Amino acid sequence: MTPAQQRRFYFPAWTAAARAHGWRMASGRCASHRLECWANPQSNEIYQRIWVLAAARATAEIRALSPDDFRHACHIVAIGHDKSSSDLTNAETDRIVALFRILAHPDSLAAAMAWHNPAAERRKRVMWYLSNRCVESYLVAVCRHKFGTDNWRGLDDRRLGQLHMTIKNRARGQREPSVPLAPSVALVPSDNAPF
Repeated sequence: MTPAQQRRFYFPAWTAAARAHGWRMASGRCASHRLECWANPQSNEIYQRIWVLAAARATAEIRALSPDDFRHACHIVAIGHDKSSSDLTNAETDRIVALFRILAHPDSLAAAMAWHNPAAERRKRVMWYLSNRCVESYLVAVCRHKFGTDNWRGLDDRRLGQLHMTIKNRARGQREPSVPLAPSVALVPSDNAPF
């Protein structure tokens, strides 16, 4: 994920989650306080685990809780370990952003679906890549050759992943980036030109 993508995707989701829980600094301390019970039982379990991990991180460094403690606790809950946001893979970022969205909007069905079904999020990313970055006719031809069907959108997750890797490894199947053409220069025959 590029820094620009992070600014558009990861940090806005984090800001919404932090704002929803008051995870901000005020007078040198984190302004939030832990709730006994939050949202539904599954979300409450996640919320309580985030608080425990954030408190442990702050205690280990012998300082007060900060919003960054909560953000890194979310990383641990989502992907199983702490990692810098600049080092996250796309799949890890999807998973963490899904958690941020649940924290920001606990009643959102879309947020719950993204969190509980990460395979659907991966499929959505692969479908976007194939639809927007690849030549349709080439996709159909490779799909027909590999899987015996023209319907690449109907492939199961495993086969769609294979198609994705095949296309990514073959540069000719990808669309050329739009590059503005230089203005053409009219050729004027010189007096010595053999025309």
